[in-house]
Amino acid sequence: MTSSKLLLLAAVALLGGCAVDHADIPPAGAGKTLSDVPPSQDRDLGAGSSVALPTPGEEVRVYVAGGVDPNGVPHAEVFSAALHTDGSLGAWRAEAKLPAATTGLSLARTGSSILAFGGGDVLAAIDGEGGVAHWRAVSSGASLANAGVTTDGSSLLVLGGVHDGRTYPVGLVASLGDSGMPGTFAPTTELPSARSHVGAARLGKTVFAVGGTSETGDAMDEVLAGRVLADGSVAEWKAATSLPHALTGHGVAAAGDSLFVLGGRTSAPERDVFVSRVADDGSLGGWKVAGALPRGLEGHCVVASGATIFVIGGETDSARATDDVLATTVNMDGSLGAWRKLTSLPFPLSGSGCAVR
Repeated sequence: MTSSKLLLLAAVALLGGCAVDHADIPPAGAGKTLSDVPPSQDRDLGAGSSVALPTPGEEVRVYVAGGVDPNGVPHAEVFSAALHTDGSLGAWRAEAKLPAATTGLSLARTGSSILAFGGGDVLAAIDGEGGVAHWRAVSSGASLANAGVTTDGSSLLVLGGVHDGRTYPVGLVASLGDSGMPGTFAPTTELPSARSHVGAARLGKTVFAVGGTSETGDAMDEVLAGRVLADGSVAEWKAATSLPHALTGHGVAAAGDSLFVLGGRTSAPERDVFVSRVADDGSLGGWKVAGALPRGLEGHCVVASGATIFVIGGETDSARATDDVLATTVNMDGSLGAWRKLTSLPFPLSGSGCAVR
């Protein structure tokens, strides 16, 4: 029996995550930005997401859930901050806590719902005018820790991850109701091999699975591209241009017509930010250096809004979680502007899930 079928049986109760020469980095702020480029209608609302910056009067929030602090203690806290029209963030607001302290979460914002994968159950919360009131389990045993999760607002894909201590190549898909609650998960085309910590992002009708950790615990340089069908399932996986070197614990974001990979580790947290342009047929070009993080990071969370990429928390090259929230602007040539430090998290966290609405 395939790993997808094994996990599907547990989901039947479902109701509705080379060294590079930095001298070649373009100067900060070089070139025009993507600010005037409209976002894709196929919007990814989880980690790696790309949505337009809010218009005046529109409320858009960034959510962060779970994670571990510098002492290695896992947390159940959930926070959100308002995303302003200029790309800045307001103060972080405490939301309803998760039922249990959790790390390795994948978060997705779908409709009026927020979904959390990785805590033993798939959890859902409704985000109302007063914020996130409470979390409830909408699946028993179907959640995978450190999975790649991506959505276009009408369907949800879960790729790879760890369940009951075992790493899977699983692919699961569910359609989303009007409120954003998923329907029954069904198996879709599995990844070629078991992996976790997959960086997942969608651009148009193509989903990408970038790097990650193999079943043997090794970082991976493999990049896969899958054609997404009308029902949200993946027709097949094809090898795309490999990363310059193996990475896990990295962040992935889609902005404009490009895919960005930020930080991560092979043997230590890294600073490099790589970019590859995505052709109309979903194929990837070569990877090049778009810029560098202020310091090495792994286990951070990445979301994008318009031309702005946010990097939240993570573990630094000094092996400690950070409360930093950073933002940069993507230029039209794919390079990155200067990094800006935004409102810090209430306390340092690594391994959190994040999403934007």
